[in-house]
Amino acid sequence: MENKENPNFIQQDDLLKSYLLETCKWAKVLAIFGYVGFVLMLIFSAVSFFLPAWLFREIQQPEIPMGFIAPFYLIYAVIYFFPVHFLYLFSKKVKSGLLNDEKEVLTDGFKNLKYLFKFTAILSIIVLLLFALTTIIAIPLLIFAVI
Repeated sequence: MENKENPNFIQQDDLLKSYLLETCKWAKVLAIFGYVGFVLMLIFSAVSFFLPAWLFREIQQPEIPMGFIAPFYLIYAVIYFFPVHFLYLFSKKVKSGLLNDEKEVLTDGFKNLKYLFKFTAILSIIVLLLFALTTIIAIPLLIFAVI
């Protein structure tokens, strides 16, 4: 839907502006939750790196060095940081651009939303490919294990 009469239709459409401002508020809430989750993952990674495995003997878990698990949580936390950060930047810049009628800031905010979707899509493709690869490898192993 194009508005060829007025290129500044966002500044004049109060309903659209209110929807975008409300979207920014909720995006900021989700981003703050995401940052909290990121920090918790970092803390868990640090704790699991230094946590001795003998604490888990009472619950009869196999002895896996907790230091082995810590790097995986650290990698997951680093990957998790980027979409959360893009969401926060989207929220901050779109709100600022709408309130101050700055087209460049508004455009930059939507650029961060594009980065969020692009990052999430690429990550989803990678995860689906890893699932497919795991399945392709696991099925023959299970067949030969049964025989």
